[in-house]
Amino acid sequence: MSERDDALEMLFEIDSQGMKPVERLRQSVVTRIEDLEQRCGRMTTCRVVLKAPRGNHREGLYEVNVQLALPHGWRSTLRRTSTV
Repeated sequence: MSERDDALEMLFEIDSQGMKPVERLRQSVVTRIEDLEQRCGRMTTCRVVLKAPRGNHREGLYEVNVQLALPHGWRSTLRRTSTV
């Protein structure tokens, strides 16, 4: 779902895969997007994908993918895996 936060100038999307969306987690992602926008200047779009561990595991490695689009056609994709 794409949305726009009042504090942000750009459109962003947060996608939770394999887990239910959690408001506290969404707010944490929005805060980090705001930090990125202040550091990088104007971003045109941002898509964050949060992937839960596969299978019936409640613990394990969570994957976070961030896709940024910047002015002048610049694009960047970041991928991280972490335990919670």
